[in-house]
Amino acid sequence: MLVVGLTRGVDAIADQQLGLLAVNTGAVDESSGNQPLVFDTSNGGAATETLQSALGSLGFRVQPVPVGCDPLDVSFDPPISAPGEVPLPGTAPLDGPTFAELVAAPVDTAAGDLPSDGVVRCEVEFRVRIPAAGLAPDAYDGLLGTQTLEIPVALAPNAVLQARRKQSVRKLKTEVSCGGTFCSATVSGSARVKARGKSKKFKLKPVGLELGANEERALSLRFKSHKKTQRKVSRLLKKGRGKLGLKATAENAADSSTTGAKIKLKP
Repeated sequence: MLVVGLTRGVDAIADQQLGLLAVNTGAVDESSGNQPLVFDTSNGGAATETLQSALGSLGFRVQPVPVGCDPLDVSFDPPISAPGEVPLPGTAPLDGPTFAELVAAPVDTAAGDLPSDGVVRCEVEFRVRIPAAGLAPDAYDGLLGTQTLEIPVALAPNAVLQARRKQSVRKLKTEVSCGGTFCSATVSGSARVKARGKSKKFKLKPVGLELGANEERALSLRFKSHKKTQRKVSRLLKKGRGKLGLKATAENAADSSTTGAKIKLKP
């Protein structure tokens, strides 16, 4: 949610056209605690009452416009503030109009269309619109300020496990990734060892981690009661054989994906 308010002084007003290029303002973050300041009239500018009257008569409005947000479709609700909704310094309420961000990714959006970390960074320009100034509908009269947006884009993840096919039970490792998007990944598994006609199962400790787009993370795998279990499995492998089955699940807001891998165990 974006909140807009005037945060600086106005240096000049000319007739009813309002010297908007002299308006030094900025977007107010809803949680920042910034308070609008009183007008600086030291240069002989119009009094606050006159400024308020001028803005009101001109139908002063604010329109948020996304800039550089491709490939996303970014819009706002409402698309423009109501006339006179933006508060002036010294007036109540201090908070300005709120705009809900509406973000959509085209259905054909691919990982290659996004930054390497999967986060689209762009800006919103808060443009001043004064219909009474006689400008064309798509023109604007000044810029209140800008606000930066960081939008993580969740594409469907592709869980990937990479591990050597033969590994010592004392040094079990794998690498996990979720492809060209970010995800929450979980790696789990269990070893099954057969020796002297008996089969025993030993579970690994599940590992959860957060992965960025195209990020690969190396993991050292551990059993529950690791040292004790590791020694027991190693002894059994000297008399038999065993395999380790791994499972990786990658999830984000878009979808989930699961994959697996098999490792032949050595003592």
